[in-house]
Amino acid sequence: MTLVKRALWIVILVWLGLFFWRPSVTAPQYVFFDSTEFDVIAHRGGKGLAPENTLVAFALAAELGTDVLELDVHGTADGELIVIHDATLLRTTEADGAVAEKTLTELSHLNAGYRFEVEGQWPYRDASVQLPTLNEVFSRHPNSRFIVEIKQVVPSIAERLCQEIRQHNLLEHVIVGSFHTRTLEDFRAACPQALTSASRGEVTEFFILNLLGLSHWYDTEAVAFQVPLEFSGITLVDERFVRNVQAQGIAVQVWTINDADVMRGLIDLGVDGIITDYPDRLIELLDPTVDLSEGGRSE
Repeated sequence: MTLVKRALWIVILVWLGLFFWRPSVTAPQYVFFDSTEFDVIAHRGGKGLAPENTLVAFALAAELGTDVLELDVHGTADGELIVIHDATLLRTTEADGAVAEKTLTELSHLNAGYRFEVEGQWPYRDASVQLPTLNEVFSRHPNSRFIVEIKQVVPSIAERLCQEIRQHNLLEHVIVGSFHTRTLEDFRAACPQALTSASRGEVTEFFILNLLGLSHWYDTEAVAFQVPLEFSGITLVDERFVRNVQAQGIAVQVWTINDADVMRGLIDLGVDGIITDYPDRLIELLDPTVDLSEGGRSE
């Protein structure tokens, strides 16, 4: 037997050993997931229904009976945490400039509903819809669950975010996420008791292991995967993906789904939650008898 063949056999035997030797996995239990089997998650508060990441949107989502409020955070020039998706102001307000270069006082004068459009109309242009602080959102919705995405990479806002979550006693009711592994690692180091979702790199690692039949060797601190249905033309969320992620004790939450047929298909796959701009559509799909005009779902 040649050296190459021997090496190949060794590789095959090692792979077979990894494939068949499955480490024992005990799925941890988290209070975050105790109240529902499936979560309706309002993306930026339900940005299809109201100005995104505003108190108006979060109040409407809560009134509809949304299970989880999803939002984004940046740091201000004076160290406060402001709820906004972009690093700049132009897409959602009447102003321009970097969020990180503005003080909270400067940001408080802006209209976060200025560019919200409904059928060619701008219903919030003359309204006072402020960019909320994270403290304001948490204070207005003390009994809600949240997904908080860290949008700002540098300087780190990890310690400030941890302080805010602890101050509101929300460690078990908030999942913190970021696309960036380093950003999540910084937050996990600053706030080891907090719940986090997986970064893009961590999801990619699982996806590769899953393709190789080695998903049972995946190790992460994440309690949830927040993933798109597909990425670069490659389907991520299928029956095998959902089954093997959940086998690791990790929840599968899919974004951003606004089509009812796609929602129905994902529910049939058994995902744990759907992140949507239109929580009303998902709520009506789950319970056609609900009358949203009467205040949405009851607890």
